[in-house]
Amino acid sequence: MAREVELTIGYNDRLSTVRRTIPDDEPPPWDATTTLRVVGKPVPRIDARAKVTGAAKYTRDITLPGMLYGVIVRSPYAAARIRAVDTSVAERMPGVRAVHVLDRSQVRFQGHEIAAVAAETLEQAEDAARAIRIDYEPGPFVVTLAQAMRPDAPVVMSGATPGGGGHVRAPTGIVRAALAWAAEGPAQHGNVFGPSDRSLFGKNRGDVDQALRTADAIVEQEFYTPVQTHSCLETHCAIAYWEQKDRLVVYCGAKSVTDARAELADHFGLPHSHVRVTNQLIGGHFGTKGSSLPYAAIAAHLARKAGRPVKIALSRKEEHLVGGNRPLNRMRARVAGTRDGVLTAIDMVNHGSAGAGFGAGASGPFFSIYDCGNVRVAEYDVLMNTGPGCAFRAPGHPQGAFALEVAIDMLCERLGQDPVEFRLRNSCGRTPWRADELRIGAERIGWKERRNPRAGAGTGPIKRGIGVANSVWYSVYNPGAQVEVQINKDGSVIAFTSTSAPGGGEGTVIAQAIAEELGLNVEHIEVRLANSDYPYSPAPGGSKLTGTVTPPARQAAYRAKQTLLRHAARKLGVPVETLTVQPGGRIVAQSGQTLEWREACALLPGGKTAAIGERPDDYSGPASVFPSLSMGHDLVAGVQFAEVTVDERIGRVTVERIVAVQDCGRVFNPLLAESQVQGGIINALSFGLFEERVIDELEGRMLNPDFLFYKLAGPREMPVIETVLLNVYHGQSNTDARNLGEPAKVATIAAIVNAIYNATGAWITELPITPARVLAALAARDQHTRA
Repeated sequence: MAREVELTIGYNDRLSTVRRTIPDDEPPPWDATTTLRVVGKPVPRIDARAKVTGAAKYTRDITLPGMLYGVIVRSPYAAARIRAVDTSVAERMPGVRAVHVLDRSQVRFQGHEIAAVAAETLEQAEDAARAIRIDYEPGPFVVTLAQAMRPDAPVVMSGATPGGGGHVRAPTGIVRAALAWAAEGPAQHGNVFGPSDRSLFGKNRGDVDQALRTADAIVEQEFYTPVQTHSCLETHCAIAYWEQKDRLVVYCGAKSVTDARAELADHFGLPHSHVRVTNQLIGGHFGTKGSSLPYAAIAAHLARKAGRPVKIALSRKEEHLVGGNRPLNRMRARVAGTRDGVLTAIDMVNHGSAGAGFGAGASGPFFSIYDCGNVRVAEYDVLMNTGPGCAFRAPGHPQGAFALEVAIDMLCERLGQDPVEFRLRNSCGRTPWRADELRIGAERIGWKERRNPRAGAGTGPIKRGIGVANSVWYSVYNPGAQVEVQINKDGSVIAFTSTSAPGGGEGTVIAQAIAEELGLNVEHIEVRLANSDYPYSPAPGGSKLTGTVTPPARQAAYRAKQTLLRHAARKLGVPVETLTVQPGGRIVAQSGQTLEWREACALLPGGKTAAIGERPDDYSGPASVFPSLSMGHDLVAGVQFAEVTVDERIGRVTVERIVAVQDCGRVFNPLLAESQVQGGIINALSFGLFEERVIDELEGRMLNPDFLFYKLAGPREMPVIETVLLNVYHGQSNTDARNLGEPAKVATIAAIVNAIYNATGAWITELPITPARVLAALAARDQHTRA
């Protein structure tokens, strides 16, 4: 059954009404006219006190009775054949309780897992791991893009396919969906797979060659971005034990405990009901920790052999080698336009590498940001003998936006167009609210006072500049996600759902949705997460969590409330439709009779009532062919402006200020939203200015698998970040929440690079923006000027 409702949608003063068909038992959707008491307010995180006092427990903090410590033995070689593994010495060493050898004959990257040992102490396990003797036959390898693309290059994996099995780590979430496009049959030439002319985010359109022929200006430029490792505060960790011979319990930091349960059940040939996976908190994931394999499975193998719990916690070096990474990309971008400021063509060829894995696309921004009718991409995956990549906050988008948005500014320079005005004309068709974001950001940053880069660099060694770049993300959600709400006889309210909590305030938004529906305060709602026995909800990735779980949370609260109101109506002797729930949970009848929240809850027979809410498709239906990862009809936009200073004497770039104007549907919690924007900007700034995995081309080994030589941005590098949040009401779910974590990272690097050009007249086309690269760009500028 369904019913029609009229909703007010839009943004700022640009509002209109639409009619939507919604499920009959759906609560009345909140729209642009709804006044809310809890949602939309800066509510502190419900787990904040536990985290800042140290009471919060992460998987690494857990110690079980009789627990052993596991260590994984890894290959030091980038490529090798394993001829034999001798564990006899290790098995006899003090404290050793179990040894496990993986069924593996071929090594394809440094850090590839071969064996593992469990002992009474970590030190004993490490000693025993060193005692395992492995007979390797080292083979040829490729660890750079240039090496891997040579016609005579050693083949990393023959017969490999995107999304296939074998030694390629199983992709998850949005990366898995994107690979479904690539799996339609890209050709393999050695280590190169492709080209693919489509992705999850779009496909080629128009006639690019004709548009190039008729353009007044064309810019063609190559851009390069290196590998970025996730560098989560908490490394991958798992504790496994067997309750019975065929019942496995695992604590692990996997962002989806339900996916981890399925992986482990399939790995051990168990019914899913015989595996329980849980965690309390995750110390960050940013896209990694999408799988429990192989580390949790190895812990379970050791635990089964030892008959005791086993903990495996990856070291920082291991995390850098095998914990996942953002793929590297070499992108050739071409953009073309006319003198009157119309973007007429976008063309991109990308060769990306996720190491011994797939998913190095970067085409999303090329398809999605601009209204251009002629867009062509050709994407290639290049295999290398390095640790497999995986999803990383806005997969492919910071790289793609860096190439596209810098090329757009180059085109503006060629055409004599103002970069903001050019974006106003060409990027606001599908996302009309982007125009407001551009205008707001331009005013906040002082765009009118921006220096004209054609006027020269000015006097003095310290140059100051301002740049702009567009962002984009997508309305991603998981239909079928569930939340259970339980109202107890004592008035307490508990919510259950299986999603994890990596630090984005997941439990807080769920509590807000429920508290708003029940008329309570957030502190009255207990939220229990990350247990595979709880109702299904997805991993907090793809920026989809708030838009996925708040609608079923509210729906479940609404359904449980109806049961409570029926009992209250019988008690008061009034029709149930005459009752409303007021702030504080007080139930008020039109006749003036009232029941306090606890009084009403005391009427519940059996001590409680519970209801499950389930996320339906958006009211207008899904816009994606992937049933497990629906894409809404609406994009998430966003604009960032950067102000930088450049010391031309030493090539040092200082990011002084970032102004981020961001939409995310209904802003559910401004405090959390601002934190997400700040986190995305910090992560992007670190990627753009500092982070770079360095591989020894002769040995095939990572040279900086630590935080001493793998540089991350710190407090001294932080700019002033000014966040402006824009409510955009789409009327597609009962809470109208959208996505935020990803788009906050997409535009930052490009805005910084465009600001560097505004300051100095020098273009940066390779990341990270080290002093050496800045000085080289300045030298190229000076040489061009003299010519």
